[in-house]
Amino acid sequence: MYSFGIILLELISGRPPISTIAFGDHFRNIGPWAKFYYESGDIEAIIDPSVSMAGEYQDVQSVWKIAEAAVRCIDVEPRKRPCMPEVVKEIQDAMALERAAAAETTNSNRGLGCPFSPAAASVRSGGTMRSHDMVMDNLLLMDDDESTSFSGSAVSKLKYPELR
Repeated sequence: MYSFGIILLELISGRPPISTIAFGDHFRNIGPWAKFYYESGDIEAIIDPSVSMAGEYQDVQSVWKIAEAAVRCIDVEPRKRPCMPEVVKEIQDAMALERAAAAETTNSNRGLGCPFSPAAASVRSGGTMRSHDMVMDNLLLMDDDESTSFSGSAVSKLKYPELR
């Protein structure tokens, strides 16, 4: 779970997991850096500036949910970390907030899918699509009633079924 939390933080921040430059003078790792800003209530400091400036998310609460899940995943005590179905549910709840906010503000994006698709963001920015981006896209495509299942009809809906 710890590694998945780090991946979530990479996705929402656009920063590498370890850096002597990216986190200022006080941090070298993404985990403690993100936890500091999360606990101080400054979620905007964690969000990738290219996402927040471009307005690619509709509801800041959706990003809070993802950040909260990520911070819980990197808890120093392994028994306090959530299980994967809990994290999947949090991600799906965050996506539901995004979809609801997007539907309220505009119907012009109909058919374009979720604006917070990690794989699409990688391609848009000229980068390469990473496997964890595809995994996140798979999670985003699953319906709430199938939130904890990777078998049966949920697998047929996966964008990248080879990752099941």
